[in-house]
Amino acid sequence: MAESMKDFETELEQSFQVIKEGDVLEVEVIGISETELTVDLNYYTEGIIPLEECSDDPAFSIKNDCNIGDRIQAMVIDAENENGVVILSKKAAHNLMIWDELEEDYQNRTVFQVKITDTTSGGIIGYVKGVRAFIPASKIELNYVEDTSGYLGMTLEAMIITVDKEAKRLVLSAKEIQKERKAKADKIASIQVGSVMEGTVDSLQTYGAFVRL
Repeated sequence: MAESMKDFETELEQSFQVIKEGDVLEVEVIGISETELTVDLNYYTEGIIPLEECSDDPAFSIKNDCNIGDRIQAMVIDAENENGVVILSKKAAHNLMIWDELEEDYQNRTVFQVKITDTTSGGIIGYVKGVRAFIPASKIELNYVEDTSGYLGMTLEAMIITVDKEAKRLVLSAKEIQKERKAKADKIASIQVGSVMEGTVDSLQTYGAFVRL
């Protein structure tokens, strides 16, 4: 009974809410078509997210990347159109919140698998978490890349080296990862039988210990 009363109070509170342009809401996907998502707002009317407001990522597929029952963040861009429907933008909410997450990825030196979707004379372009990212030609390989055209369609491992929330600018480097791996490989190659080295014990097992050199 107490739970039913709580549910009633929640529904009553929701019935009095006023949705405004700029509000970011958590909504549930209840319908998917070729051109739009229909979402439940817990409001007197349903919400619509048009295809063009779903994502900036050219690899996005409304059929493959969205599912009935998904709970997503979306921003209100029209509180009531001529049909009495609320129009929302998934990509606007994403773009508002994603830059803090990308800043954290930069601090953590997170490695991403980046599919190259475009090339220029100065570098290559891909997407990280739906955000357009640029890899300069000087940051693709250990050596400078003169011709970037061969990278179109490839997937590279890269990390963030510049994240500018105000300018909406994201720059990556694949070279940094390659440098670290080469340094590690060179260090391993230099180890000889009988060498005395200092290390840190990472873990102990019944069959021995793992040591980080």
